Formats: sequence, structure tokens, C-alpha cells
Amino acid sequence: MTRGSSQLPWVRRGISRNGKRMYESLTTDETSELTRVPAATLRWLRGRDEGPKSWKLGRRVFYRRTDVEAWLDSAYATAVGGK
Repeated sequence: MTRGSSQLPWVRRGISRNGKRMYESLTTDETSELTRVPAATLRWLRGRDEGPKSWKLGRRVFYRRTDVEAWLDSAYATAVGGK
């Protein structure tokens, strides 16, 4: 595997060892693409215990897609203005 890919593909795809799909995990860069929030801002928010929930495996940080979507929904629900 290349350096950029996960060494534990079952973790990367959120699949348990018995093959059941649990959740999809995203890297900081993938979360940045999905949310259009710069990766540096996501790191800053993580340091302040804000932003979407994240977890670490060794030195790598992951986000569950469902947690990112919930964070976006929460931000939308508290938004002011517009119709």
C-alpha cells in the first residue's frame, strides 16, 4: 500500500472484521472537501473541541461521515437569516 492509504483498510471504510458496514470514516482532507471548510480550520476547531467529532488511530485523525453531517445540520439549524 502507498503511504497515503490506510494500512488498515477495514478501518478506513468503516467495516468490521466480519464484513458488516458500520460507518464511513473520512480523513481531515476528505472532510475538508465535503464541508468546504479548509483543513487548517478543521484542525483549529478540533484543538478547541469544536467542529465535528473526530477520533485518532495512531497519528491519523478520522471523522465519521454521520458526525460531519450532524455537525452541518446543527450549524444550519442555528443559522440566522434567510428564508
